[in-house]
Amino acid sequence: MSERLEEIDAIVDAIYKDRIELREFVKNALEQEEKVDSMVHITKLKNREIRELSDFLKERNIPLKALSPLVTVMNYVQELEEQLKDRDSAISTGIHVSNLIKKQNKRYREARDDLNAIYDENHRPYPSEYESGYLDGLDRAIGIVDEALEDGQ
Repeated sequence: MSERLEEIDAIVDAIYKDRIELREFVKNALEQEEKVDSMVHITKLKNREIRELSDFLKERNIPLKALSPLVTVMNYVQELEEQLKDRDSAISTGIHVSNLIKKQNKRYREARDDLNAIYDENHRPYPSEYESGYLDGLDRAIGIVDEALEDGQ
């Protein structure tokens, strides 16, 4: 009886596995159908555009060979427009980074001013008693902020 149960279990597993694979197959087939439908739609639109262009050329007795230089120029213009778009994007990114650096430097200057104020408050009353410790830490922090400001400019 145990062997029979094992056989039935194996059959159920196989059916379940096949069912999952079948679902994946159907899902993929539906996705492919959507893609094909989309491509068919685009192809119909492009065919209509080509037909309209052909009719336009026939009405005006323009030979197809006359379009070749125009297509070349149009392709060149399209490339230039893409390069311009890329350049504008790079400029925009550069401006954004520059603004971020300016904001960061402003925060550093404010922090340096705060550190200098704390240093002056603690050093001025007792300039002869300055020893290592708290004020050394402030000196180091001010130095770090100054270095960051120099690097950021």
